[in-house]
Amino acid sequence: MKKHRNMTFYTFLVIISLSCLGILFFTHWTKPTTARFYDSFHKLEKYNQKEIQDIELAQLMRGDFSSIQGKWHNEEKKETKYIIDGNLLLTNNKRYYLSIGGLLTTGAPYIKINSESEQDFINTAPLSVYPVGKTIPIMQADGSIDNTGKYDPSDLSKERLLLAQSVLTSEKVKEEVCYRE
Repeated sequence: MKKHRNMTFYTFLVIISLSCLGILFFTHWTKPTTARFYDSFHKLEKYNQKEIQDIELAQLMRGDFSSIQGKWHNEEKKETKYIIDGNLLLTNNKRYYLSIGGLLTTGAPYIKINSESEQDFINTAPLSVYPVGKTIPIMQADGSIDNTGKYDPSDLSKERLLLAQSVLTSEKVKEEVCYRE
């Protein structure tokens, strides 16, 4: 009887050992985040520039500002002008909160800027987002507005931000437009 118990015990140990070895050798030990990143990366490759802009516009219109997150600098003045993190905008040592405003007549989205104090944002200009290829309207000397891009001094190959109360002249756009760092 004792011999039979020992044999059953050894059989049990062999089965457990083989099961553990099987799990160790036949299980793929990859991190789920790596796989998700890999899949997201390859899915992103399938979109063209227009489709990516449409996705980012939809995000902005839902109040998701992740597509414009980061540091934005002004090339004319050679300085970091805006830092955007989530719905927070930092500029001139002040903190502002972003909320979606709507679309300009050009189709570019604009963002409302709100501060912690009600008085600080009564006359705040909207922050307009110009995707790659989208022209910034320019005020001409005769008061007309050019939407063709002929007088737009900004770099159309880059995404741009512009804080302005109204349509600006070409010189003023060059001074105020910001690009992602």
